[in-house]
Amino acid sequence: MLVRDLMSHAPYVVRQDQLIELVAARMNGLGLSDAPVLDGRGAVVGMLSAEDLLRQWLPSAEFPGRWDEPETPGEPLPCFVGDIMRRGGPAARSADDAADVARIMVESDLRCVPVVDNGVLRGTVSRRDLMRTVLRTDETVRDEIQHRLDSYASGVRRWHVTVNDGVATVAGPPDDEEDDRLITIIVECVPGVRRARMVARTH
Repeated sequence: MLVRDLMSHAPYVVRQDQLIELVAARMNGLGLSDAPVLDGRGAVVGMLSAEDLLRQWLPSAEFPGRWDEPETPGEPLPCFVGDIMRRGGPAARSADDAADVARIMVESDLRCVPVVDNGVLRGTVSRRDLMRTVLRTDETVRDEIQHRLDSYASGVRRWHVTVNDGVATVAGPPDDEEDDRLITIIVECVPGVRRARMVARTH
């Protein structure tokens, strides 16, 4: 499965020059824990997380800084997203394999990464997005594929679908290569499908 099949489109984004207080309130209101950070040209320059924001309020051995109490005397208080964001870091492409992105996120202890194609932000992919795919059973995937194919055929069941360990087998009319190519594309766009195979229906 590709990243484009499960990523979140049109994510909430923030700018480096936005005030921390305003961004924190907005992210809290939207129930977000991560957001891509853009520069003045709209390019992704990093990510802002709830932890980055919490560090400004939680005094402890791990988070010694406070918003109202600079760690170093005379040091200016952090006011803007650019002061506390995590710069750089990995980004995914929409055509990347979701399993490869999941591995990078686990190894790098990341909850969310931006999806960037040719320098343009396309969306984000989070652990929650990946988990939704992992938790989809073969039966759930089969039912969604069958529904899509029945709808494509105007309610007529031209194809019969089975799914085993993410591999979807579609049995349909024989000797229709053009239809087979199109059906393969439709099936492989369904979250939870690792691969689609077309076979001729024998009855």
